Order: sequence, then structure tokens, then C-alpha cells
Amino acid sequence: MAGRTPYFHALYNGTSVESILVGMFPIDLSFLMYFGIPNAGFVGEWFMGVIVILFLLAPLVYFCMRRAPLLTLIASIIISVIVFIPAQEIANEGRILNGFWVSIVRVPEFLFGMILFYYQDFFQLHNKKLLIISAIIVVVGGFIAINMYPEIESPLERMYPLHPRSFILSFPTIYLFFHLLEYLNTLLPKFFEWFNSFSDISYMAMLIQHVIIYEFADHYQYEFFGNFGIFFMLIVNLFTIFYISKLLKKYSDPIESYLMPKRKSSPT
Repeated sequence: MAGRTPYFHALYNGTSVESILVGMFPIDLSFLMYFGIPNAGFVGEWFMGVIVILFLLAPLVYFCMRRAPLLTLIASIIISVIVFIPAQEIANEGRILNGFWVSIVRVPEFLFGMILFYYQDFFQLHNKKLLIISAIIVVVGGFIAINMYPEIESPLERMYPLHPRSFILSFPTIYLFFHLLEYLNTLLPKFFEWFNSFSDISYMAMLIQHVIIYEFADHYQYEFFGNFGIFFMLIVNLFTIFYISKLLKKYSDPIESYLMPKRKSSPT
């Protein structure tokens, strides 16, 4: 696994200066691999480039969603499938990792989350019925998917495969998860206020976590670990991630404040 990290090729195998410079920008990993740039140089992880591209597309998606939400959602699913089919063929040739990792293919889920926020009044009005319908789809659809694809080892992958058909279950799951988090924030406001405060280091933590996973955890000899040893390493890793993330945030805040000064609110 360590051999496929974003830093491995650039630092150990060597690569062109152009590849490193282009790879420093969070571009879709599939796009970079298609043009022969090895594992995106310094992007970090495949989903980082996807997230950035989705946010760049957000103004256009938002514009269409406000005018015709259902039509925009249907169109995004059609486009996702149309892009996925040739992208998966390219993945089968080994030129990219997976067709479902292409940013355009993931627009429907991004759009659905946007719809949930923008049309909260509508969903709140029909909340009870939609929760029941979503739960039935997840339970029944999940049961069918688990039994239809026994060749796939992981039950989770049977329900949410790297394929557009996963939208059938991912949409109702997103809806249930969205309302579960709302309920938990209402039920335990103090705890979740504390828990949500870690969001300011979430990006740092994600980066540090992947460095630990690829550069260190991949070399652990787990066969010599007892249950306590694995638990101990988990705690050590969590505290290491937290400490380094806080430290990096401390030094990144002044740079962020300098580059992105907060606007003073105009007097009313």
C-alpha cells in the first residue's frame, strides 16, 4: 500500500518536475493518471481532488438546482452514468484506478446534499413519511443487495459498490444520516458543540492520518499484536493525529488570516 502513496513516487521513485508541479494542485486523480502523472504527486488522496472540483462546479450546480431541483438531479445521474461507462473501461485497462472515482460521476450525491440544505422546509414538512420511506429502501434494498452479490466479500461494498447503482441506497442513507445528526445535535447540544469544534482541524487530521496509515501503519506487524496492543496503537495514533493537527493549525492560522483577511461588517 505504501508504494501507492502520493508522496512515494515523487520522493523515492523520482518523477518529472512538471509532474510534481501539476500534482501539487488538487486535480482529479483519475485525470492525472490518464495523462501518465503518477498518483498525483502531492495532491494527497484521490478524493481531495474530487472534492475541490465538486466545489468549483458548485455555483453551476446550485444555479440549476434552484430553478429545477428534480430535473437537475435526474440530469446529474444520467451524466454520471454516461461518464462512468467509458471511465470504467479505462480503469479496466489500468490507466485509472476506478471509474466511480471520477469527479463528474460523484456530482449526484454532492447535489443531493445541496438539495437537502436548500429545501429544508419541504423536507421538514414531509419528514416523517420520507424517513419511513428512506428506512424501508435502505433495509429492503440492502438485504437484496447483500444476497444478490455474494461474490463480493464486504457486505458494505455489496450495498454501496463503486458503481452508480449505489445511488439507490446512498441517497436514502444520506437522508437518514442528515436527520440523525440533526437529532443528535438537539439531543446532546453540549457534547456536539464540543465535538463539532474539532472541525477546524479536520482537514489537517485527514492529511496526518493518511501519512500515518501509509508510511507507518502499513509496516506494523499485526500478527504479533494482542488485542491490547492494537487498542494501544489506535489510541497512540489518535493522540498523535490530534496533537500534530493542532500544532499545524497553530502555524497555519496566521498564514490563512494574512491571505484571507476577514471583512469587517458594515455598520447598519
